[in-house]
Amino acid sequence: MRIGENSMTPIEALYQRARTSPNGVAFIVGDDKWKYGWLAAQAERVARGLAGRGIRKGNRIALHMPNRPEFVVAVYACFHIGAVAVPLNNRLEAADLKPLLERLRPALYIGDANLYSKVDAIDGSILPREKRFVFIRRLCCVQPREQQAYPTVPSIRTQRWLHCSASRSCVAADDA
Repeated sequence: MRIGENSMTPIEALYQRARTSPNGVAFIVGDDKWKYGWLAAQAERVARGLAGRGIRKGNRIALHMPNRPEFVVAVYACFHIGAVAVPLNNRLEAADLKPLLERLRPALYIGDANLYSKVDAIDGSILPREKRFVFIRRLCCVQPREQQAYPTVPSIRTQRWLHCSASRSCVAADDA
């Protein structure tokens, strides 16, 4: 529901800013400057990947990662398709995450490889393995294989990609 005549949603605001100031700095992380045009393009790209996985308006997406650019991109991607971004507290342990995820029943889990050990043991009936994706490096998201233990970085050739870095153009595609 819009409050004022000139109000807009966060994704509308991002896309408007990307159109009017594509080289304007959206945020800075270390030495990296994220520009509005790049952020909007990445959010749209991840949104296409989410939609390709069957994510629709109203679906809940569990986001389990520290404050980092990928988190911002994932949130905006959820806004783009109308999914509900549900940030999970990084400090919670598996015993606390299990009942939370059981109530939440997310359509997808996107997490950081360093935090994945906290959800790895959660039963597949609560969080199916095919709905789990982890970031293993910047803007690179893979589905963990059941037989692999984290934080070992998996081989690119044996994973299903949801989103890749700018140097690769693969969204929700098998890389076999």
